[in-house]
Amino acid sequence: MRKYFKIFTCGVQDASAYRGNLIVGVLSNFIITAVMFYIWKVIYETNVIIDNYNWEDMKIYLFISFICNSTLSWSAETKISKKIITGELTSDLIKPMGFMSMTFFETAGAGVPVSMISILIMSIVAIFMKIQMPTNPIVYFMFIISLVFSFVINFFISFICALLCFWTENYFGITKSKQVIVNFFSGALIPLTMMPGVLQKIAYALPFQGIVYIPSSIFMESTVGRDAMYLILSQIVWCIVLYIVQVILWRCAIKKVVINGG
Repeated sequence: MRKYFKIFTCGVQDASAYRGNLIVGVLSNFIITAVMFYIWKVIYETNVIIDNYNWEDMKIYLFISFICNSTLSWSAETKISKKIITGELTSDLIKPMGFMSMTFFETAGAGVPVSMISILIMSIVAIFMKIQMPTNPIVYFMFIISLVFSFVINFFISFICALLCFWTENYFGITKSKQVIVNFFSGALIPLTMMPGVLQKIAYALPFQGIVYIPSSIFMESTVGRDAMYLILSQIVWCIVLYIVQVILWRCAIKKVVINGG
């Protein structure tokens, strides 16, 4: 376990060393959230309540959405894909640890500085905007647990998409398509309860809701007690399912690796 902790700390140091990329990544997510904030603000000028969400609820929802999307940076996604396309992956295969495990802890480490800065920014915004936060410490405890599984689900989805680069020569299209699909069906753009019937059923049947919508529901206390535990359990189930999917895909993909001269 010590070797994985070392990988984790290296991920933290690597993300902290490139402060320009770190700041740009956080600001890009913040700008997107700010745009969504003003769009929803205009919408709520003519509607007091939309599907049980008032303006105060929506501000909290955007707050949590920003934090959930900050746990896994876009640069982390592209880094995995580049390793596969450029062949840098081959040097990782000879290391005494699994490629997925190594990548997971490295990505988790890289997400720590981003998450800390994001939480700091949104805490300042919450104070400035006078956003009402939960007072129950259990809510924060369950939210943190849900946020961890949110990261795991997001990572596995990104890792699976990166593995598709074994069959393609470009990662940009795959990454962008993944981002659009995840942002929509995770609830990052609009709460799933506001979606029309068919889209809502599709969203609830996919793992993406575990990235934003479930942590947000727990933090906003729209789902509490046993129901909140069931939502976290559903996140765990999706983590297991996605892990199995990536194992199967990895075994198929690794057969395509050819190393010359050794």
